[in-house]
Amino acid sequence: MDIPTQPSFKKAGEARINLAPRTSTTPEIHPLSGFIPVAKWVQTYHHYLTESFVFGPPDAGLRQKLAVAATKVLQADFGLELNINAYAPDIRHLLTDLNIPSGPNGQGDEAIDSLDAIGDTA
Repeated sequence: MDIPTQPSFKKAGEARINLAPRTSTTPEIHPLSGFIPVAKWVQTYHHYLTESFVFGPPDAGLRQKLAVAATKVLQADFGLELNINAYAPDIRHLLTDLNIPSGPNGQGDEAIDSLDAIGDTA
């Protein structure tokens, strides 16, 4: 598994921007935090743009078992709920074929149980 640490943007709010026209010889420096909610931007970046990867062998049966194990670990140890797009296409289609709900409002234990059943047959 490759799970990056949360990015650190401690200095993002301290960034300065020059609002003076390009033709001006006098800079008009202001903190970026005065124009965008930097803390919320950092939180959004972390929640939506941080990617983790699970690498495994090309064997389909082993990949399915790995998907089961990785889903459980990511949920139990990191509190991550995966949506359907988090899975590789060959795993994703199994969940779709089984009509497993995905996303924060629907996947949960049902998808893990279904992956367990798939992994047992692989």
